[in-house]
Amino acid sequence: MASVEKKLNQEIQHLIVKHLKSGEKLPTEKELIQRYGVSRTALRDVFAVYEAQGVIESTQGRGRIAKMPDLTQQVINTWGIALELNPELLFDILELRTIVEMSVLPRVAQRMDTDQLQYMGMLVESMKSKAKKGDVFAEEDRAFHMTIFKNVGNALTEQLLTALWTLLNSQIATRHPDLEAVAAQHEDILRALVRQDLDALQKSTSEQLADVRYRIMMGMLQNSGESAG
Repeated sequence: MASVEKKLNQEIQHLIVKHLKSGEKLPTEKELIQRYGVSRTALRDVFAVYEAQGVIESTQGRGRIAKMPDLTQQVINTWGIALELNPELLFDILELRTIVEMSVLPRVAQRMDTDQLQYMGMLVESMKSKAKKGDVFAEEDRAFHMTIFKNVGNALTEQLLTALWTLLNSQIATRHPDLEAVAAQHEDILRALVRQDLDALQKSTSEQLADVRYRIMMGMLQNSGESAG
């Protein structure tokens, strides 16, 4: 029985690889049951494993499709639980983000196109406008960094940076004590990208990451004080 399950698993794996073109539909359950001579339950058990891994998606009206796995949500789910148990892991997550993000900046500076820079300029102007009114700009902040991450030239690196950014921003306070300073940080990064000034880009990015570290520390001190009280 185990050998039958193993063979079915291998066949489905080969099938997924064959259909991994974006959004390509897999054969129906009926076709696969007839092809491999297995039960519907056995087939669905195998599919469930691959769906959990993110390489198969069940869609309404289209059946199952093969897709490239996205580790973003997997990292968020796994480390989100770990952070609940040990909030100090935020420093490890920030260190990893710093190492990865700083290493890809040269590539980002070269790949960023005019449309993306104009879009980021609009985001920065919105940040500055909201900051003057004392309003947070979480959506603009996320869109700004996601645009940067899209230009790292590596899908796995993009997914990892997206996950790390999301984890950090979900754990630190959304309201910064100086919103205008944060908007200015983003403007400095944008100016460096426009000029393709790598030194300035590394400096402005490093300063922003240092600010994230400070906010983590302040948040932990605040939580520690509340617990003691």
